Amino acid sequence: MFFESWSEIARIVTTTLIIYPFLILATHLLGKRSFAKMNNFDWIITVAAGSILGSAILLKDVVIVEVLVAVSLLLFLQYLLTWISAHFSTFDKVVKTSPQLVFSTVNI
Repeated sequence: MFFESWSEIARIVTTTLIIYPFLILATHLLGKRSFAKMNNFDWIITVAAGSILGSAILLKDVVIVEVLVAVSLLLFLQYLLTWISAHFSTFDKVVKTSPQLVFSTVNI
């Protein structure tokens, strides 16, 4: 189906116009680390936030306030994890893992 209704298009536009400024503000407040630095937890947060935000824009039954709360909570938890890691080296060692080679082939 290529077109359902103008009301659906208006809903998508409205939702996007609400969510996009929220995302810009959240990234500004929490810093680039919220989406840019890719350790394991950053990647998980980026994928989860993208999934939640994409669902909010495209799905009819998603409540915008719930989306904003969910993404805010994810970003806050990521910020808290980063802060604790920066201040407690033992916690940092537990949270951050070093890369490991999973599979290797040798051409002779």
